[in-house]
Amino acid sequence: MNPEQSGERCRQRHTSIVPGATVTVTRGTLTEKAVLDGELGYGPEVPFLVKAQGTITWLPAPGTTIELDGPDVHVAGLDAIDGTPVLDIKPYMTEFGVTGSEVRQPEWATELMRGYY
Repeated sequence: MNPEQSGERCRQRHTSIVPGATVTVTRGTLTEKAVLDGELGYGPEVPFLVKAQGTITWLPAPGTTIELDGPDVHVAGLDAIDGTPVLDIKPYMTEFGVTGSEVRQPEWATELMRGYY
C-alpha cells in the first residue's frame, strides 16, 4: 500500500467515527477576555485503539539523531509505518524553551530570533 492509499484509508476510517464539521472563519478584534473552567470536546468520545498499553505517543531517546535526506526524514526507532507522512516538524529555538549547556542552536538561528520580538 503506498502512502497515498494509506492516508486515504486512514481518513475514511476517522471520518466514519468522528463527524465532520464546517465553520465559517471570521476576522475581528478581541475586545474582551474571559477565564473559564471546563473541558473542550467535539462529538462523542472515541477510544484510541492501540496495541501498546499506557501510551499513545512516542518520543525519541535523548541524543537520537534525526537524519535529513532531501525531503526525507529518518528517525531511528520511530513507531510508524514506512512511508507514513510526518506532517509538521518545527525546529527547536532556545528562545521558546529552556536553556542550558546541552542546548545548542546555530548562530544564524540566534541572529534570526534576535529580531523576532
